[in-house]
Amino acid sequence: MQFSLVKEIRRGENRVALTPSGAGQLIANGQELFVQSGAGVASHFPDKEYQDAGATIVYTPEEAYARGEVVVKVLPPKEEEAELLQEDSCLVSFLQIAAGRDRLLDTLVKERVLALGLELVSHQDGRKPLVTAMSEIAGQLAIQFGANYLLSDHGGRGLLLGSIPGIAGATVTILGAGTLGTMAARTALGMGAQVVLLDRDITQLRRAQHVLGNVATMMATAANIRRSLAFADIVIGAVSLPGDRTPHLADRDMVRGMKPGAVIIDTSVDMGGCFETTRPTTVESPTYVAEGVVHCCIPNLPSLVCRTSSRALSHSIAPLLLEMAREGGAVPLLRRIDGLRDGVVTFAGQVMNSRVAELYSRPAGDLDAALQAWTGREERA
Repeated sequence: MQFSLVKEIRRGENRVALTPSGAGQLIANGQELFVQSGAGVASHFPDKEYQDAGATIVYTPEEAYARGEVVVKVLPPKEEEAELLQEDSCLVSFLQIAAGRDRLLDTLVKERVLALGLELVSHQDGRKPLVTAMSEIAGQLAIQFGANYLLSDHGGRGLLLGSIPGIAGATVTILGAGTLGTMAARTALGMGAQVVLLDRDITQLRRAQHVLGNVATMMATAANIRRSLAFADIVIGAVSLPGDRTPHLADRDMVRGMKPGAVIIDTSVDMGGCFETTRPTTVESPTYVAEGVVHCCIPNLPSLVCRTSSRALSHSIAPLLLEMAREGGAVPLLRRIDGLRDGVVTFAGQVMNSRVAELYSRPAGDLDAALQAWTGREERA
């Protein structure tokens, strides 16, 4: 099979979906990989390392998108990128369609692209490996950023995150006890902070309590969120609903009730955010103040540790691409692996994800029928 690794063009995005090591795995198994020049440079993977692994370097986005049966990238393609996708090609990427990307959805349908949203692909046990990897990274970074913005020169309360003898550490409230929230809690506890973890799922809270030990857990009711925010020095928004928009768990009035100079780090901003006051920020301009509270809402936080993030992505994506190659394409693999079917957003000119179809008032296609029709077409050919 032929695969294409394209360069990310969104502002502030430095990750690459496959490292030279991941590229080498594909090529060693007899596959052909085209790499757009500069795709890995921001993560300190120069073109030569891909060439040494056996990849072919191409120099324009047009060629990169045209050469591969399967196009691999990190973030959703911008409109001008999506238009370069070939009819009936396969796109493997985080898609985040639920976050207001109707034009991208239209293009994917028009070009009959098999679009696999990495945030939706799951294992048999329900885990989502790509989301897990990025959440583990974002959870640690959220606490690092929160501790930084508590400093007085950043407009914070002038607090040390951890404790010293006679003085308690800062209070960190985390909304969401999934992978990201648990990792953030573990990092904050390790630095000596006091941590309150909220979630609507008692099973998640029980698991987190067992894993973390010295953490206070609460059900994420409106009253508990309001009370927890009022005492917090740092609040981490760590709610993730793969394939759906993030609900606003804290309204503007709750934020207004926080301490002046407290810090909000909303890691859910790319899917709408946990707070009514959330709006996207950038690495160049990472914060703003709303209702007296410092907000940091960088959508692609793991990109700031792009080399680590790229390795984590490649470790999960390369095996998926190898499976595709062994099966002779993405379509045969879809017939066999249910977890991969979960990731199909569009196929054969139809929206296949029922939640996305509902959000954009589109008819939802029948994936089984589309796969059967595809098989019949291939057999006739």
